[in-house]
Amino acid sequence: MPKTNIIAFALATALFSALVGCSDSDSSVTKTTSPQTPSTEVRFDAPGWITAVGSPVVYEYQLDDGQGVNFRAKDGQPPFKLEFRKNRERINVAWTRFYDMPEFKTVNDENNRWASNVLTYALGAESSNRIMSAEKPLSFQQGRYKVDVMPNKGNSLVTIYPIAP
Repeated sequence: MPKTNIIAFALATALFSALVGCSDSDSSVTKTTSPQTPSTEVRFDAPGWITAVGSPVVYEYQLDDGQGVNFRAKDGQPPFKLEFRKNRERINVAWTRFYDMPEFKTVNDENNRWASNVLTYALGAESSNRIMSAEKPLSFQQGRYKVDVMPNKGNSLVTIYPIAP
């Protein structure tokens, strides 16, 4: 990704975080140095989510109500995406696995690991494990956020958004 795009994206995500009420001065968000530390609050900062994946962004894309980043090339690999949406101020984690194609086993496993990394960062290990082991749709509240999970053998989607006061 060109350096100017990275800077622009970092600024945009910082602005997004400020708009949804997360900043360094927000004492309601658990601040820890380790993404493995259990948390009851949700970390809702886009730059932290991107870093937590543990791999560089391959490309970014515009959405009708926000910005998305993909950590896979556009060459037919199963995607791993984060979407920062303004509608309901939500963040989506979406990943695909090609289970019927053995040549993608390593990529599938990596997508699962990235999902676990970012969900552990955002929600803590207990909630991440709950999501990653879900076999049917799941919805729960964590702190002042709602978490919706749509697991599927091929495609999974986790949406996290603030609950209106």
